[in-house]
Amino acid sequence: MRSALKKLVFLAVVLASSAIVSIYLTQQSKSPFPNGSGPGIIVEDTFEVARNELSFFDVELESNTTVNGYFEESSRMCLNFYVLDEANFPRMLADLNFSAIISANHAVELNFTFTAEQQGTYYFVFDNERLVEGDVCLDKVVMFRLYRDREKP
Repeated sequence: MRSALKKLVFLAVVLASSAIVSIYLTQQSKSPFPNGSGPGIIVEDTFEVARNELSFFDVELESNTTVNGYFEESSRMCLNFYVLDEANFPRMLADLNFSAIISANHAVELNFTFTAEQQGTYYFVFDNERLVEGDVCLDKVVMFRLYRDREKP
């Protein structure tokens, strides 16, 4: 009888300790998103951008839609990031001058927000090929989240 009671008390202590650790870690984490995950998730992905390659997500947005995003590159090595519209995406692919809505060169992480001025396809580009000469261009693993914030009336 005493042995069963000791096991029960031990189990209760282990469970309580686990709950305390879980609560502590939850309070310590600093998510870039409200409540740990954003409303209206559009993209939530972890992927590799190979050496001298680029990867992108194309997203259809209505006009006046505000989106928030976050990315982090796990090896802590730089990566170029662009948000492009339908006109500028093919220009970038063709190595022509292009204009980005958002541009972050040599970024390892970034929080961003923008509002689509017009309805259309927007491209979220992770560029591992257009780096400054002398940079080591290795495969990179990226965690990316994009979510709708709200639509303006």
